[in-house]
Amino acid sequence: RRLFGKMERASAEEIAEFQASRLREIVRHAHANVPYYAGLFARTGLRPEDIRSISDLRHIPLLTKEDLRASFASLRASNAAPHLPVRTSGTSPISSSQLAWKIRS
Repeated sequence: RRLFGKMERASAEEIAEFQASRLREIVRHAHANVPYYAGLFARTGLRPEDIRSISDLRHIPLLTKEDLRASFASLRASNAAPHLPVRTSGTSPISSSQLAWKIRS
């Protein structure tokens, strides 16, 4: 709530820096705790510090539905809480299930 109030009065530059900072945190977390992304970074030669802004996201290959199915178990963060199965619907002729996870603080 306090963050919203602070961001509401922030300049465009301050908002962009906040977004970039949070992005860097998320990328570092994914690299350190999600086996899929640790492997992806190793295969592509990327390092977490290479992703500094939203425009740098173009360097990370997109996660496809096929990747998701093939690597589902390795997409779970090592610090994630137990999961809860959730059924989803979509436009694909092949149904897929997703798991919702809560990240432990």
